[in-house]
Amino acid sequence: MPDGGEGEGCARPGIRPIGSSAYREGPELFDAPAPRPDGGLGPREAEKLLRKQIADHIEIVLGRKRPGSKGAYQRIIFARLKEIVGGKAREDCTTDELAAQLAWLKREMPL
Repeated sequence: MPDGGEGEGCARPGIRPIGSSAYREGPELFDAPAPRPDGGLGPREAEKLLRKQIADHIEIVLGRKRPGSKGAYQRIIFARLKEIVGGKAREDCTTDELAAQLAWLKREMPL
């Protein structure tokens, strides 16, 4: 075996672990979590945020209706939102299903 130099034992000369220079040059890169495309929210937080946005959107839409027609509009909106997700309750919807509901609300009932 070729001599690797002092204290290197049988390691090949010139080979260094890939991460070693990265740690020396920018250790802060390894301390922070990588940016996530969803803004850093986990699935539960994203679902909670989407449910709140849907509820807020509906509240604003209904706030613009005459008092006597709010109940009818609410039933129509809720029925349509359920149709979008195959009849599921909003509490049982996935993030993608909630996003589809919010997209429909924004498209069909813009603020």
